[in-house]
Amino acid sequence: MTLADLQRQLKRCQENLNDATRELERLEFVRDAIEKKIEEAQRNVNWWQMSTDDTLNDIQKLQEGEHHESAIA
Repeated sequence: MTLADLQRQLKRCQENLNDATRELERLEFVRDAIEKKIEEAQRNVNWWQMSTDDTLNDIQKLQEGEHHESAIA
């Protein structure tokens, strides 16, 4: 193998490394975007859970009030 062959191989390796680095940066950007979407979805789930719990509590209070009123009547 000649010096020129080694230089060509080195250049190909550097190009591959640069390509891999760009791909890694792209994947990190995608990962960050996905993590933000997951966090947003979790906040939405938490909000809906609290809203559902509040609604169920309101229904339970209304039902307890109806039982109390019918017991009085």
